[in-house]
Amino acid sequence: MMYDIEPELYTVIATRLREKYGDSFNVVNKAMAKPSQFPAVAIAENGSMAYSRTLNSKRRHTQSSWTVEIHSNDEFEGRYQCKEIAASIDEVMIEHNFVESFGEFVASVDAGVTRRVHRYTAIVSESGMMFRR
Repeated sequence: MMYDIEPELYTVIATRLREKYGDSFNVVNKAMAKPSQFPAVAIAENGSMAYSRTLNSKRRHTQSSWTVEIHSNDEFEGRYQCKEIAASIDEVMIEHNFVESFGEFVASVDAGVTRRVHRYTAIVSESGMMFRR
């Protein structure tokens, strides 16, 4: 059985952001099209796939893929705010041996909202240890 890193990773990111931006900072562990409160961060595990197996086909390591979406409705500083929040999230992901594979501004459903998306991957062992690849 593979170790589930989602609760731990979500908690670390949410705690770090709330320490920096306040307890009411909106962080959710699922994708969201239109946040109810800004700024907002959505953290979601995209999925995982076997990275290595034992001779009897038991998973030893899994490649875990994550998407982080940052939303800001600040009319003048939205891009800066998204970049600043992304830098805080990058710190956490690097500490947990994730590698960023994508990071850029993307079109938002709402015209007044700035949206930035980042994707990360890491290799996770059956004991929960995370490795860069």
